[in-house]
Amino acid sequence: MAIPFDKHALAIGACIFTTLAATSVSHAAPGHRGGKSDAHAAKPYGKPGDPSDVRNFVFLNAKGMKFSKETIRIRRGQTVKFILRNKGDQDHEMTIGDAATQAAHRREMAEAQKKGKVGHHAHGHANAIYVKPGASKTLIWTFTKAGVFEFACNIPGHSEAGMKGKIVVTR
Repeated sequence: MAIPFDKHALAIGACIFTTLAATSVSHAAPGHRGGKSDAHAAKPYGKPGDPSDVRNFVFLNAKGMKFSKETIRIRRGQTVKFILRNKGDQDHEMTIGDAATQAAHRREMAEAQKKGKVGHHAHGHANAIYVKPGASKTLIWTFTKAGVFEFACNIPGHSEAGMKGKIVVTR
């Protein structure tokens, strides 16, 4: 005996599941797995954003040792969804933060490389995403302070080769 089902209810359920799955991972720290995580920790320059508050989208391509933008302008309090597409043939990452955050993350990445664990290093940062060639990842962030901050690929040698830019947050 066949069990009757409502096609419309099934379609609605699939839509809800897809939406929840997409938003639940979009502001986590994809690519930064295991170990201690700060996926919900606020920083002096901002905090992980709520996907429902996104009003601004920033599309960035990573290719070679460059990002497709050098400067990004955002208003304080605005929740931004960064979409990073890796158009190159090597792994890249994007970390947003102040100079101290970038320096600390570069040290972590160098340590991970020594252990052969770049891309799988033991931390989860809400302000960083790691992207394999041909893939895209998103990062949702709310900037709570005006100022000039940075975005950079902190895989050893990448930022030093110029793979970085400025985020100007205005009042």
